[in-house]
Amino acid sequence: MAWPGEKESWDILSDLDPKNINTNAKALFNSYNSTYELTCFGQAICISLKDRNVFSKSSLGKLLVYRFIEKGTYYLVSKSSSISNFFH
Repeated sequence: MAWPGEKESWDILSDLDPKNINTNAKALFNSYNSTYELTCFGQAICISLKDRNVFSKSSLGKLLVYRFIEKGTYYLVSKSSSISNFFH
């Protein structure tokens, strides 16, 4: 079950220009698999537009995703109108 506003947040992110996101959020875009990668506390965090999933391959990265993203999803998506402002 998706949180309220989650679909809209993914739609907003999917519609943004990867060059702007790279400049403003320092996230690298891989056009082959439609994934952004950014560094958080020295860990690679991946955001898959295709799968609409946030993940990491490292143990600490997985912990960060679980504790700060999965647990905070409701808060983040409830602020979906400000997401596009963050990446612009």
